[in-house]
Amino acid sequence: MKFEGIILFIAVTLAQCSVSNCMTCVNGTDNKCSECNDGYFISQTGLCVEKSRFIGCKTFGSVGCDECVEGYVKMSNFVCMECHNFFTNCDECTSTECKKCDNGYDLKDANTEVPGITKVCGSSMSLVVAVLMVVFILL
Repeated sequence: MKFEGIILFIAVTLAQCSVSNCMTCVNGTDNKCSECNDGYFISQTGLCVEKSRFIGCKTFGSVGCDECVEGYVKMSNFVCMECHNFFTNCDECTSTECKKCDNGYDLKDANTEVPGITKVCGSSMSLVVAVLMVVFILL
């Protein structure tokens, strides 16, 4: 009986890790990684995910990107998006705000659901100018 227990312990200890791109699995498992190969990070499910799939990512967490490099914005789905693609009508930006708007747009305080965003670009056309344009067109 003791002999069977020792064999079972050795078999579990020597089990091959079946997780792709994993150097070492969690002790006693073959499907949950504890250390991934270079270029991969461990997801919360214990799988190894390729870092290069997360463009603009600076640091990785258990579900994706925790922090983006400068010029990228972290989205709610833990991926990074180039700030030029995130901020509409923005000419120069950082990960938290637009620094310089395209012609015809002004910097405004952000009203967005993405945490940490402080400045965005809005139309610089005032209500008075808009009304005058409508009156002019109607004449």
